[in-house]
Amino acid sequence: MMGVHAGANPISGDFSLQAFGLNVEGGEVTHPVENFALSGNLSELLMNITAVGSELEWFPAGGILGAPMVEVAELSFAGE
Repeated sequence: MMGVHAGANPISGDFSLQAFGLNVEGGEVTHPVENFALSGNLSELLMNITAVGSELEWFPAGGILGAPMVEVAELSFAGE
């Protein structure tokens, strides 16, 4: 996700962010998805997590920030 500094309201938790991701069908990654928008509320997003991955992925910011993949039951998105 990109634009967290500008696309998220720290008071309400509402967000609308540009993102890149992977299309998954039948449990298999089928193709990359570029330039779509995600929107929702951070509290609701956290309450809708249905699974957490077992591998921790480190981000390039000096190797001090990492997160597992998460599965979310419901999230609003728009794009091609």
